[in-house]
Amino acid sequence: NGEPVKNGSISFHMKKKGIAQDAKLDSDGKFSMASSLPAGTYQVYYVVPTAEPQDPTKKAAPPKAPTTIVPKRFHELQTSNLEFEVKAGRNDIPIELKK
Repeated sequence: NGEPVKNGSISFHMKKKGIAQDAKLDSDGKFSMASSLPAGTYQVYYVVPTAEPQDPTKKAAPPKAPTTIVPKRFHELQTSNLEFEVKAGRNDIPIELKK
């Protein structure tokens, strides 16, 4: 809907070299990798957020499962059909998760 996704993560995979890395989305819908990815073409998909673990010693109601507006096809590597070229150095990769 033109709004940034503010929860979950983005996952980059280069299957032929066995490289994978996730990056958590921030409150602006942006992400950055913890370490640089080698240059190459990556398949990308959205990782649905999970409920935060709670202290089992406290008698609290179970947390509600986080929700997302991202279409389901982007939730799996096999169905996202997103591919991005990562180049050496800094990359700015806008990812659109539209219907």
